Amino acid sequence: MNISLLRESFNLVRPHADAVAQDFYATLFSTYPQVKPLFKNADPAEQRRKLMASVAAVVAAADEPEVLEPVLEAMGARHVDYGVSADMYAPVTHTMMGALARAAGEAWTPELASSWLAALEMVSARMIEAQQRAA
Repeated sequence: MNISLLRESFNLVRPHADAVAQDFYATLFSTYPQVKPLFKNADPAEQRRKLMASVAAVVAAADEPEVLEPVLEAMGARHVDYGVSADMYAPVTHTMMGALARAAGEAWTPELASSWLAALEMVSARMIEAQQRAA
C-alpha cells in the first residue's frame, strides 16, 4: 500500500467528499439493496459526513497503527449494533472503490487502485475482527 499515493488521491477527492459519498450510497443501495434497511434510521447527510470522516481518518493514520487500530476497533464494535455482518464488507469495499475511481477520474491508475484496495481490505479485516470480539 502506497500511503503517500493514498493521501495525494484523497486530497483530490476531498473537496468533493459529499458527492463521493452520495455516489457511494446510491450505488451501494442500487447494487446491494439488502443493506438499505440498515440505514433506515440514519440521516443521509450525517451518514455521508461520517463515511467520509472515517475515510479521512484512515488515510491520515494509515502509517500509524497505534492510532488507527483503536479507531477501527471502535468502528467494528459499533457496526455489530447496526446489524452489519462480515459478508457485507466486500460489497462496501467494491462500492467505495468505484466511487473513488469515478471521483479521481484520469488520476485513477492501477497503482492507485491497488493502494486503495489494500487500505480498504485492511480496514474491513480489522473491523470484522472487532465485530467478532464484540459479538
